[in-house]
Amino acid sequence: MTRFRTTMLSLIVTAALAAGAAASAGSYAYAQAAATTGQATSSASDDASTWTRKKWKEMKAKWSQEKEKWAGCRAKSKEQKLHGRKYWSFMSSCMTA
Repeated sequence: MTRFRTTMLSLIVTAALAAGAAASAGSYAYAQAAATTGQATSSASDDASTWTRKKWKEMKAKWSQEKEKWAGCRAKSKEQKLHGRKYWSFMSSCMTA
């Protein structure tokens, strides 16, 4: 009975370590892919979810001059039913893409 418990404990510990290693490797691969494709975390000033209303109005006025692109981004945001700062973030990424 003791040998069985020892074997089972070894299997459980090995499985837990393997799962942790796989999760760690996955997050590393994602971070590396994001860095190589230029999708690294942007600074707070570029993140539209942290903008003030004044900043949003300035950018909205600038972007709305590009009528076709603005209309396309708005249509996509309406399909996704985005509101508030989520809308701002989406529009920012859409217009700068």
